[in-house]
Amino acid sequence: DTGDPLVLSGHSALETLFGREVTMGYWSFATDGGRLARTGVPCVGFAPGDERLVHTVRESILIDDMVQGMAGNMALALALECSSPGKPR
Repeated sequence: DTGDPLVLSGHSALETLFGREVTMGYWSFATDGGRLARTGVPCVGFAPGDERLVHTVRESILIDDMVQGMAGNMALALALECSSPGKPR
């Protein structure tokens, strides 16, 4: 849900990190997020690269995209850990 507080917190963290608009949407490939969400574990997906190539024999990534992806995942980890229920801000 794009209005979920964890999603909004993660989205804000990514936009702050990258200094630009970050779009939200749904991936066209499978992850474990759906199964985790059904058990009550909140999930937010973020990854660099070309979505059309994910989980195919042509999957690859530019080094610059990998570096941005690592920074984005660190920003998400910090933002979402601090936004989790029962955690101090």
